Amino acid sequence: MICLCFIFFSLLNLSTNEGTYFNGIISHFGSSVKNIIASYNLANVSVGCKQFYMNYSNEIENIEKFVDSSTKIPSSIIVQNPYDLGDFDECMNINGEFNNEQFRGKYCLTILPSAMMKVARCVPSMCSNDDVANIFNETVIDSACYTYEKEHSLGTGAWITIALIIFLILLSIASSAYELYLLKNNGACKHDLLLAFSAVRNTKQIFQTKSANQLLCINGLKAICMIYVVFHHTTLLTLQYAPLNSIVDIGNIVSSKFNIYMFEVVLVDYFLFAGGLLVALSFMKNYDKNGKKFQIKETLMSFIHRYIRLTPVFAIVILFYLYLVEYFNEGPLHNVVYSELTENCEKYWWSALTHIQNFYNPGSNCLAQSWYIAIDMQLYVLSPFYLILLCKYPKFAKYITAILLIGAIAIPFCISYFYELPYAGHLYDPHHEEYIKYYYLPTYSRYGPYLLGILCGKFIYKIKKNKIEYKLNTVSCITVWILTLTVIMLSCLGPAILVNEEKNIIANSLYNSTYRILFPLAMGSVILLCITGNGNFVNSFLSLPIFQILTKLSYSMYIVHYAEIVLRVTSIKTIQKITRFSMTFDFFGDFIITCILSYFCVILFESPFMVIDKHLFSRNLKKKSNAEIENTIIISNIKYEY
Repeated sequence: MICLCFIFFSLLNLSTNEGTYFNGIISHFGSSVKNIIASYNLANVSVGCKQFYMNYSNEIENIEKFVDSSTKIPSSIIVQNPYDLGDFDECMNINGEFNNEQFRGKYCLTILPSAMMKVARCVPSMCSNDDVANIFNETVIDSACYTYEKEHSLGTGAWITIALIIFLILLSIASSAYELYLLKNNGACKHDLLLAFSAVRNTKQIFQTKSANQLLCINGLKAICMIYVVFHHTTLLTLQYAPLNSIVDIGNIVSSKFNIYMFEVVLVDYFLFAGGLLVALSFMKNYDKNGKKFQIKETLMSFIHRYIRLTPVFAIVILFYLYLVEYFNEGPLHNVVYSELTENCEKYWWSALTHIQNFYNPGSNCLAQSWYIAIDMQLYVLSPFYLILLCKYPKFAKYITAILLIGAIAIPFCISYFYELPYAGHLYDPHHEEYIKYYYLPTYSRYGPYLLGILCGKFIYKIKKNKIEYKLNTVSCITVWILTLTVIMLSCLGPAILVNEEKNIIANSLYNSTYRILFPLAMGSVILLCITGNGNFVNSFLSLPIFQILTKLSYSMYIVHYAEIVLRVTSIKTIQKITRFSMTFDFFGDFIITCILSYFCVILFESPFMVIDKHLFSRNLKKKSNAEIENTIIISNIKYEY
């Protein structure tokens, strides 16, 4: 108790003498507030701003805080510290009166003319952005100037978005209460739609992991790749936006010989491979069920089903980006939230919802990571034409397949060579922008994994249908596994091998053109080994229940994780020391929060609309039992039963 009292009175004494305390510290370093302000260039400054500084006296309230919350001489300059953020909260909380007018603190980030370093400047609110530039002889980042806003009222779009979310939550509560009532009274639901929004039912389906009709290894691989996507974006956005204290530290991490942060550009191709595989399985099953006849109406309806299943979560997050995200963050890096999350959605929300933005506005995507959804949707629409050839005209399909496979290698090579692109999207290469626009986002340079997935799916369907066994002997099994793992490691470690080498356009082009074929082939080999009984402990690991749960959350995880990471990174208000440990620690926090957010997205938006879609469009729904519906495998929102 005595200690607490001592601390309290010490803090009280410090707060009442904060001006004396501050001046004492400043004078120790051979300066004073008056000398600092006297060094300001007031020649071309507006009248009100100039009067404030010209009439400076110790009686002006909070004058020390303007200096205290601004950048002085920053540390870590030798190791190229790119930031000094001052004290954002102290500046924003300044409140005083001058010439009978109230003023607040105004915080701005500026760029030093002698070095590309961002520093903090705190001035009275009567000073304009031009005044800040003239006073300090620095370039002002207009979007990074902030003043206190007494009222920050919600706009119409924000209220509509909130009302929609609240309505769906209330619908979920009502549906859940109805299901609990039925369970308590042993009643039967007369119409399944009444339980579509039930959190009880949707939660059970998420955590239901036992089913004899699932290719569990596919789920396991997808879950692992999704985990790594979150890890990659945690690293990427930290390096890109977080206020780090040393460019040298960033360079050391990026140039590591074993750079695990670059794997994502390779692993993301598994999503396309799995999408093609499951499309082929579903198509082949329906093709046989319809007497080897192609049903045009059924195919067109499948496009509608897919759009309905993809859109609800996607649309809700777009609304969040447009109308709510600005209220979830404040700090010196708040301008990044707008430029990274909101700005592109204001312009291109329609191309995002129509899945054409990887062509119409490449590099300016609404939801930066949604390029994959656009590519997957485009390939899904095109896939029936190729599958018809495989089924009806197999000889002709062989020639088409050969041409497509050659194109899947030649097109990326030519693009990489012509634009002198780096390997795996190296962040600091001068051609990184061209890499994203011409190589990373277009469907014509991305279709290779999807094509291989279709071929693998057709082969798996043949194995399952004809009950063919491919049990390998021990030596053959070990040999195939070694070759498979070698290809996977070479594909993933290619960037790490090239990272410190002198730029070689031929080597980069060869890598960029081959890993999108070799890596999917290796992943297909893993799947085939697992489903044919040659997977051993690998199959057991990939079939773990936790991976089956994460797979059901994976689509929502993919949609929501990026915004969560951006909001966390841009909420940082002080300089950070970056290490591999700190980024790994941040990843676990991002991953847990992403899983929680994804769970709510699934039970509120994703699962309910899948049930509604089935009831509205499925002709055979009444013939299916609830168990059959629940055992439907949903990966990339494709259903497959066998």
